Amino acid sequence: MDCFEHEGRAAVGTCRSCGKGVCRSCAVDLGRGLACAGRCEPHVRAVIAMLEQSARIQSLSGGMLSATRTLWRGVSWVSLLVGVFVVVWALRLPAYREISLLGVPFLVLGFITWRVARRARATGLGAPSSTA
Repeated sequence: MDCFEHEGRAAVGTCRSCGKGVCRSCAVDLGRGLACAGRCEPHVRAVIAMLEQSARIQSLSGGMLSATRTLWRGVSWVSLLVGVFVVVWALRLPAYREISLLGVPFLVLGFITWRVARRARATGLGAPSSTA
């Protein structure tokens, strides 16, 4: 490939903004990409800044996803334990066995949140996808 500006000169790379071939005299090395000197430098700097910001956000989001999975697991355990406690406690009271039905919504909520936590773990994002 030849330089876009200088006919016959070999290009050392392509501009990250416009994609045209640039020779050594036309290229500005910005560390993470080449740019056309004077013409595409601001745009390539902006592209590089956006890519770096995207990488930072992606690393933060992994931690947030892990925290979300932990929260769902905690909610499921608490709901299941409260449901079991209410059902067992109410069944021990002969005159108030109907109270045991109040534990059923906690058991249902615990099961649903357990499924959500399991699905979040199975979607990957740091966990093996073989656990479904």
